Amino acid sequence: MTDLDSRVLPADALPEDLLPVLLAVSLTGVILFRPVLAANGTDVLDLTYEHLNPAAQRMLQLPARPAGSFLTLFPHARATGVFAFYQQVWLSGQPAQCQANYQHDQLDGYFHLAAQRQGPLLVVSFTDTNDQPRTAVEEALRASQAREQQALAAAEAERSTLHALLTQAPVAIGLFEGPALRVAAANAQMAALWGRTPEAVVGQPLLEAVPELRGQGFDELLHRVLATLAPVTGIETPAQMQRDGRLQTTYYNFVYQPIYDVQGQVLGVVDVAVEVTEQVLARQRVQELHDELALANEELQTNNEALLAANHALSATQHDLQRLNDELETRVAARTAEARAALHTAQAQREQLRTQQGLLSQILGQVPAAIATLAGPEHRYTFFNDQYQELVGERTALGRTVAEVVPEVAAQGFVELLDQVYATGQPYRGTEMPLLLHNPATGHPAPRYIDFIYQPLFDGQQQPQGILAFIVDVTDKVLAQRQADTLQAAMLAAVRRQNQERATQQAELQRIFEQAPVAIAILRGPTLVVELANAAVGRIWGREPANTLGRPYFEALPDTAGQGFEQVLAEVLRTGQPFTLTEAPVALARAHTGQPTQAYVNFVFQPLLDDEQVVTGVIAIGIEVTEQVLARQQVQALNEALQATNATLGDTNTRLLRTNTDLDTFVYTASAGAVAASCCSWPISVRCPMV
Repeated sequence: MTDLDSRVLPADALPEDLLPVLLAVSLTGVILFRPVLAANGTDVLDLTYEHLNPAAQRMLQLPARPAGSFLTLFPHARATGVFAFYQQVWLSGQPAQCQANYQHDQLDGYFHLAAQRQGPLLVVSFTDTNDQPRTAVEEALRASQAREQQALAAAEAERSTLHALLTQAPVAIGLFEGPALRVAAANAQMAALWGRTPEAVVGQPLLEAVPELRGQGFDELLHRVLATLAPVTGIETPAQMQRDGRLQTTYYNFVYQPIYDVQGQVLGVVDVAVEVTEQVLARQRVQELHDELALANEELQTNNEALLAANHALSATQHDLQRLNDELETRVAARTAEARAALHTAQAQREQLRTQQGLLSQILGQVPAAIATLAGPEHRYTFFNDQYQELVGERTALGRTVAEVVPEVAAQGFVELLDQVYATGQPYRGTEMPLLLHNPATGHPAPRYIDFIYQPLFDGQQQPQGILAFIVDVTDKVLAQRQADTLQAAMLAAVRRQNQERATQQAELQRIFEQAPVAIAILRGPTLVVELANAAVGRIWGREPANTLGRPYFEALPDTAGQGFEQVLAEVLRTGQPFTLTEAPVALARAHTGQPTQAYVNFVFQPLLDDEQVVTGVIAIGIEVTEQVLARQQVQALNEALQATNATLGDTNTRLLRTNTDLDTFVYTASAGAVAASCCSWPISVRCPMV
């Protein structure tokens, strides 16, 4: 044996405290994992921490023995492949190494990993490159990832803007493609006109999705637009549509407009429609009222002639009756004034109630969230919107409790949260909370992710009486984020292609804005500089859109100042909440265009947000409804005139009845002594023709 061999200690002669010293001075991180095995004793479900040496604690920013498991502390380890690497080493029993670029869960580094199974433990040694200069490859990858995130954010902003246009426009919009007129897109308003949901019609030929349109000529008009590329406009066009389970005649204003791609090829036909059934029926009612009024005038003329004849025959008694008539007319005038005032007050209250109900329905229809109100400590449903009903699989019913309708959420702690909010009176917010909901299509629970707030509702004594549940389904967003994490490396090659597609989408969005028949304007910054204005909003303003671009809104349109729009737009910029105007009056300097200067408009002011959710401007979408408002006002005025005429006729007939009664008594008394030679032109037994 050599001297060297004599100096090498056998394994059983190593000091017992040597291993802790080696782990403490090691410059590489060392982790001792204990696998969490499945019921079969083989598959690794998770890893718990037995020990981290000081280097591992420093690099991972964890204590020597963390309480949480590996996947709890580093959930992105699945998507990056690190957890799969640990599973493979455990199952094979062979040591292995791998490299991972991990930029999640508060870590940002390029890690070198080595792992080996040792008895019931998994030993991992690792280093990262944060203590060393990054290579050119790492720097290029990070720069590419930053550009990719910026591109995704820009694409998402454009998609949100287009989605807001389609879903929040106060008119029905649909897009048809090909000879079969396939429904490529339809917003909720268009689907509602058809009596369907958007999901039931999108992707189907128009006449299959809405078979009652067959034979009414609308498909022929659409084919003509595809053939001639010339728009077609319909004004108060009748259509037989399903209403309350039967076909009814409805009326529409619509425009069929061809849409082109970047090469100028026709993509399809866009249909922008507004139902004007109420206005058409109102105008028809106006004509009926005119006819009724003319008939009433004829009857009044006949009655007046008979009254003049009676007055001529009774001229001898006129002086005595005048005083009585004056007194009666004074009383009738006072009661008529009281009745008119009461009628006017009732009409104003009914109109205000209709306006408030319409505004509430519009707001609830446009809110892209599930909303429900719950009463009492048992959390019984008192209200829910369609989005909430769709979220829980059409199971909700008024008066039932949350635990009865969705029993699966009780085991997940959501009923306990409701109890907490009701007991404490404090709201609770949840962000991207996982949730398992019963899927009626499969019969099994389906995972969802939601953002929600439970807001307590108080009675007059400020005691909790219920809860408002406001829920947004963010499942697609969460799943998309996870998928984006797994595809991170592949997106490096797709950045250039996405840049080109984004430019195409931007141009397409610009063309859609310019061709849209609804008014659209984008206002940027605190001074509301006009960044975009299409031809439709220019017609409402009475100006060419090009003359307003790049100028503050109230400088470009000074005639709209002082009418309340400053406060509305400032509030949208301040709160980031949308604001809706319905039949709002506005005075516009547009007499030179031949349009009325007093206009009425329906507009939605939607905030524009940047990547950090800071409000940068406002998008205004709306239509002019001046004709509809004026028609309704005319109907109301005619109704009031007819009611006043009817009231006057009723009062006149009552007075005449009383007068004739008094006259009979007077004539009988005056002629009692001269019955044989009566000179009265009216026998006592003959009554006035007006009675």
